[in-house]
Amino acid sequence: MKDDHDLQQDIQQMLKSESVVATAGQSVRTALANADEGITQLAHMLGQMESPVETEPAKKPAAGLQTPLDCVVCIAGAKNRRESAERVVQRLASEYSGCHVRIAFGQRSMTKLYDHRLGWLSPSNRLRQSMEPLFQEGIEKEQNQSHGRTLRIDGVWVINLSEIGGKRHCFLWIQPQAGTKTEPASSSLVWMGRSSRALATALWRQPRVAMPSSASVLGRRPVLAGFLAMLVVSLLAFWPVAYPIRCTAVIKPQGQRMIASPFEATLLKSHVLPGDRVQAGQCLLELDGRPLQLELESIAAESQRAEKAENVALASGDIAAAQQAALEQRQLSRRRDLLQDRLSRLQICSPMDAVVISGDLSQYVGAPLKMGQSLLEIAPPGDMRVEVQIPEFEIGMVTPEADTHIRFPALGGKSYDDGLGQIYPAAEIRDDQNVFLAHVTIPNDSDDLRPGMKGLARISGPTRPRIWSYVRGIWEKSLWWMGY
Repeated sequence: MKDDHDLQQDIQQMLKSESVVATAGQSVRTALANADEGITQLAHMLGQMESPVETEPAKKPAAGLQTPLDCVVCIAGAKNRRESAERVVQRLASEYSGCHVRIAFGQRSMTKLYDHRLGWLSPSNRLRQSMEPLFQEGIEKEQNQSHGRTLRIDGVWVINLSEIGGKRHCFLWIQPQAGTKTEPASSSLVWMGRSSRALATALWRQPRVAMPSSASVLGRRPVLAGFLAMLVVSLLAFWPVAYPIRCTAVIKPQGQRMIASPFEATLLKSHVLPGDRVQAGQCLLELDGRPLQLELESIAAESQRAEKAENVALASGDIAAAQQAALEQRQLSRRRDLLQDRLSRLQICSPMDAVVISGDLSQYVGAPLKMGQSLLEIAPPGDMRVEVQIPEFEIGMVTPEADTHIRFPALGGKSYDDGLGQIYPAAEIRDDQNVFLAHVTIPNDSDDLRPGMKGLARISGPTRPRIWSYVRGIWEKSLWWMGY
């Protein structure tokens, strides 16, 4: 206790001496004037540190205290945390000329390493990779050892500058060069360890990115900053831009064809599925022709019977019976021609090169089909037609050939720009809303666009102030309620 009391008296006399005031007092006052309230408190903490226990106490604390005071000045005079680390390392490197001085940052692993000779090292640097085990060992030591000590690990002096109460780690390493017996002054290392808490707090209170000088000036002048902010907001609000009309866009195939059943029959086979590409003349569906074949054989038998009846009537001289038998033969002949035509159309083929859009009939094999029933929908590959659904409220602001920007979220935000096509004169109901339809043709070279895909369309309307698009609806509703 007596030694501690004598050491504190020596420190107080040192701080009052003219030599220390002349060398460090002016720089500390300048640094504290530029630093915030936290650094002011940290400087006050330097006089309240406990005496070192593990290391030999310095006989001349003034000489050892000068180093951490200069480090505080370096941190306070820097613009950001990166520059603070560089200044501290360079300051220590100038004092310990025979040592390597490095500083590292990270959380679970090292993310940044600065060497006083090599600068900031990249992750692929071998020196940085070799220092990773030392960084991990420092983290393990830190769990059992708080700030206030200077550790020595494998001949390297380690000063803990990690964030107090946080998860971010920082270690300052002072390592003698290989082949030299130079050792740092023990007194300065003692005071660096005792000041590590203050240095760490000052270092982590520095901003990660330096604030621009113009922003700092505005921060000291709130009236000017408020005026400039109002000016910028006013310019943005009243700047004339094209009035954006937001619509829903739906992709429709262009030139699609419906494949229908040519007559009443039974589905025998289905050769395609939605998404398949087909060629012109390729068989899509097959119909069952067995009922037609049976009916055709029955007609052939009836035709022979009618022919014999005609011959008998002619032989007996019954002209009326002969004519009736001839008419019956003609009727059977027409039915036979119709059945033969249907037998020739049992295979339903594609009329063009196309893609099957809809119609999965693989589960309906054997089902009866009605004449004219829609079976498949096909469309030629290539350009797609986009159906733009314009809200009724905005139709007065839309003109043909207006610039239209279409975006499909399903394609990762891929967008298309083109002129708006013809606008249909009559409104339709889509998704319980009254809308007017217009079409835009866009290319589909990569086959990314699929029928039924929905997107967003923005039509450029007349030029208006930017704020007008936000207050237009409220303004018109207010006029309506006021009777205008």
